Order: sequence, then structure tokens, then C-alpha cells
Amino acid sequence: MRIQLDDHHFLNTDSFCCWITREKPNKDGKVNPRNMSGYYPTFTGAVESYIERRIKTSEATEIAELKNEIEALKTEVRGWEENRK
Repeated sequence: MRIQLDDHHFLNTDSFCCWITREKPNKDGKVNPRNMSGYYPTFTGAVESYIERRIKTSEATEIAELKNEIEALKTEVRGWEENRK
């Protein structure tokens, strides 16, 4: 199964797990899916993995900057939940 979460993110599932990919055209216009989470047996696990990865790969140099990134991330993920309703 493949469910669109927002303009660029998709929830993918098979019979064993869920994972989140990002699909955005590159400079050549070709769309290459990129895994944005680990593989988990639940939607919640995939989302938590996505959040953890985004925080760990942040380039914030100050705590206030990191806080703003986390708030934006929360808003993004809450938007996914709204799209699922």
C-alpha cells in the first residue's frame, strides 16, 4: 500500500512493515524516492523513526534553532494526521 501524507511524503507498507519515503523531483525532473524512516511494523513506529532521523540530522547550532525545527516538525507530522481523516 502507498498513502500520500503530504506533497512529498508517502507512507509505504508491505505485509511486514511500514516506512516513509520522500519523493521530490531532482534538477533533471526525475523523481527518486528516498527513505526517510526505518522499517517498522506500525505507522507510529515509522513516524517516530522519521522524527528521530530529522532531529539527528539537524544542522542547528543553537538550542533555540533546534527548538524551532522541532516545532516545525511537529506541525508537519500533525498535518499528516489531519490528511488521514
